[in-house]
Amino acid sequence: MTTQSKPATVKELSSRFIELANEMKDAGQDIKRISSGLMQASAIYATYAAAGNQGYLQESGVKKVADVYVNGLREIQQVKKAAAEQQGLKPREAIAPMPIDDSDPTGER
Repeated sequence: MTTQSKPATVKELSSRFIELANEMKDAGQDIKRISSGLMQASAIYATYAAAGNQGYLQESGVKKVADVYVNGLREIQQVKKAAAEQQGLKPREAIAPMPIDDSDPTGER
């Protein structure tokens, strides 16, 4: 008999990805390259979750996925800004270009 475990929360899953990213950083990888890799992996997996391994998203699907990402990013920034202000820090706005790895963007290896 198999026992089913309780599904992980989104926060728990996110924490696991961050732990892995930090392991990569601690191994000497550039954090901007790690961020790019995570975003590319997220795009590949979002496509897989929506359309399967052989499918792809039409432009409307790309927009829906992008909107979910943008909304989540905005929520995270609001929380980070509030936390910084609570500590008396002035939030700074920074835009950092993300390096793009020129390997196959489809996830095929």
